[in-house]
Amino acid sequence: MKKNLKKSITDLSVIAINSLGVDIFCNGEKLLISYDFCPYFKDAKVKDIFDVRLIGGDVLCWDNLDIHILIDSIKHPEKYPIHIPPHSFGF
Repeated sequence: MKKNLKKSITDLSVIAINSLGVDIFCNGEKLLISYDFCPYFKDAKVKDIFDVRLIGGDVLCWDNLDIHILIDSIKHPEKYPIHIPPHSFGF
């Protein structure tokens, strides 16, 4: 049995950073992580935003920014109502 070795260039990549947020290509689909959804990206270094990895096929992880986002929460934010804006603890 032959294995299909043909694969996309990458299964995960940041494709744009714009005024709306961060566009991600992941598992064959484009996702927008808006600054309203994750305001931490607004002040982040570009190199840190591009340094993303996929954990377990369903969690986006930015180690340098200490951000972990469940892909389903991007697709269906209404299922995940808890949202903590930056500096909410007065640090």
